[in-house]
Amino acid sequence: MRNAAIIILLVLSNINSFSQSGTWTWIHGSKKRNALGSYGTKGIPSPTNEPPARYQAAYWTDLQGNFWLFGGVTSIDTIGNYIELNDLWKFDVSTNMWTWVNGLTDTTTILPFANYGTQGIPSATTYPGGTGWGANCWTDHNGDLWLIGGYGYDATNNYKLLNDLWRYNITTNQWTWMSGNGAGNYPGSFGAKGISSPTNMPPGLCETKSSYVDRNGDLWLFGGGASVGYYNTLWRYSIGTNEWTWMSGADSVNAPASYGTINVASPTNTPPGRYTYTKWVDQSDRFYIFSGDFGQTNDTWRFDPLTEEWTWIGGNLHPNDTGLVTGYCQNTNYPKAVYENRTVQTFGCGNYFWDFGGWGETGGSHNPLWFYNAKTNKWSLVSGSQYHSSTGNYGIKGVANTTNIIPSKGGASMWLDNQANVWIFGGLTSDSSGIYVTSEYKNDLWKYSPDTACIHASLTDFTNGNIYVPQPIFWCHQQDTIVKLNSVKVVSVTPSNSVHYNSDSSALIFSPSQSTTYFISVTGGCAGKDTETYSFPIIYLPNPIADFDFVDEYLPTTNPIAIMNSTSQYATSFAWYYNHQLVCTDNNCNLNLGSSLGKRCLTLYAYNAAGCVDSLTKCVEVLESNIFMPNAFSPNGDGVDDYFSPIIFGDVAIKSYRIYNRWGQLIYDDPSAKWDGTYKNTPQPISTYIYTIEAVKDGNSSNAETVKLKGDVILVR
Repeated sequence: MRNAAIIILLVLSNINSFSQSGTWTWIHGSKKRNALGSYGTKGIPSPTNEPPARYQAAYWTDLQGNFWLFGGVTSIDTIGNYIELNDLWKFDVSTNMWTWVNGLTDTTTILPFANYGTQGIPSATTYPGGTGWGANCWTDHNGDLWLIGGYGYDATNNYKLLNDLWRYNITTNQWTWMSGNGAGNYPGSFGAKGISSPTNMPPGLCETKSSYVDRNGDLWLFGGGASVGYYNTLWRYSIGTNEWTWMSGADSVNAPASYGTINVASPTNTPPGRYTYTKWVDQSDRFYIFSGDFGQTNDTWRFDPLTEEWTWIGGNLHPNDTGLVTGYCQNTNYPKAVYENRTVQTFGCGNYFWDFGGWGETGGSHNPLWFYNAKTNKWSLVSGSQYHSSTGNYGIKGVANTTNIIPSKGGASMWLDNQANVWIFGGLTSDSSGIYVTSEYKNDLWKYSPDTACIHASLTDFTNGNIYVPQPIFWCHQQDTIVKLNSVKVVSVTPSNSVHYNSDSSALIFSPSQSTTYFISVTGGCAGKDTETYSFPIIYLPNPIADFDFVDEYLPTTNPIAIMNSTSQYATSFAWYYNHQLVCTDNNCNLNLGSSLGKRCLTLYAYNAAGCVDSLTKCVEVLESNIFMPNAFSPNGDGVDDYFSPIIFGDVAIKSYRIYNRWGQLIYDDPSAKWDGTYKNTPQPISTYIYTIEAVKDGNSSNAETVKLKGDVILVR
């Protein structure tokens, strides 16, 4: 018994030490809490750029392998007050440099409110507001970044749960509000299960990071929290139709679960609702969820979209399970119950998934890194301590070392690069006693290089995979379509024009100047070595050319209505802006500019069906009501200046209009007509004539004014 006790003690000591497989490297950021970061210049990468500390941000990997980071929660003082951010960052793995791409930098004096713009219309002035607390994110097969949910600022600048779906186009650096009602705390519109509808939409959700993109390009979303409980709803969104479908689960919070029999699929199986963080999908398009917060279980589930059935495949259905750990690199292990953990999947055929950190059932943040093999349904602990609140060991920045270890944290951001390295940024740490501290935000960036001997897998299993071609694309000149190859071998591309490899040959880039359907033949996909051929069309659209005319370029103060008519070419939708505010979305626009005198400028954004945009700004001028008189006219019947009459601008009523010859004789007296240069039907000679006018300006207002004018005009022939 004594010897057995010694063996158990040694095993536990080994597990809770910094002993691990693989290697950690501290790449960027600060060891300290609440680091302010350095934004640098928008759009310009720099080795000194670093995002501020944050927690519960949205994050993506684009088709070229760059990492993206949006929003999250950051501290604004030392007593726990925080604010949601709306800044967008890109990290280039090849250069190890951050770039601030979009959004606000100063949120201490300017609240990061949203500018929703017009639904479905991209714009340089449209963007989400500050968003945190587990907003979900996808990268679609066309390379666009998608965002939904979280707590943040809605269209009326209220801080609430969000259900708005946003799309970000990397090429144009523009956001588009795609779906949602713009009002926070929306209860959802579920419709009929399995039936898509333009009126369907999810409720406002937070902590809802379980999602995936299927091979058809549809976006899937599971679970999440409402203000009064947890959902177990599974949604599908079609990019092509811009419609949501309620696929599985309940249309209310806290619905009862049905575990069924472990490893047995059933149409009656349903996982419990939860805060959820798993972004795993295997090569058969089956979706996985693990653990989360609803009472903190460590259960694992799998959903098959072909049968629309759930399967409980592992873990304990009872709360606060402590898991099983017998040592590092042992595939008999199983993680404990956690929430605000982060996950990432490999893109190869191996169906391998990673899970990091989170908050445990006994409190405190954690730093274990787990490897999950979905083919064998086995877990291996590869790094980290079993105790909470580990401070880690940073080592030297940029230098890998087997003694380096990432500190414990929850709500971090997580990516996988093209070489199968795991990257983790930021998050929230707990104090030494395991207490959740709302002022312990981090901005450190770490890279983990796995030991394949520990996880019993080869790197080719991480990188060799199927390719996913885009959905039919409407594209504009000088835009690219990227297809990641995932290490398959390209046999042929037809046609071969306007196609090239990227810098490391991991992707094909298509840049046609006309509509083209491409065929890609490859070998080495997950189905085996047989040749597979994929096709997709790129529908080329000419870039829009924005243009418009004003009906009147000068407007009176009494009726300052600007009437604009678009004459744009190749445009299908429009957005008119005045003082940086959207005012119209029709082809033509009428707008009251107010009675203040001066120049007023309006901008038209013209979009084509691909979302490409051109803009043009033109100005009008608001003037007082007035009378203008020509100084000459030529009544010779040529249709040019044949009459002499007042030019009236604005609200002016002519009461008296008289013409005299040089001897003072009255030869014309008619306030409602124009003088044609005759007297008693006889043409008058070339000479100078005298006119007098009496008029009332702004007669319909309290500023009515009687005006008397006298002057001369030259009659020429």
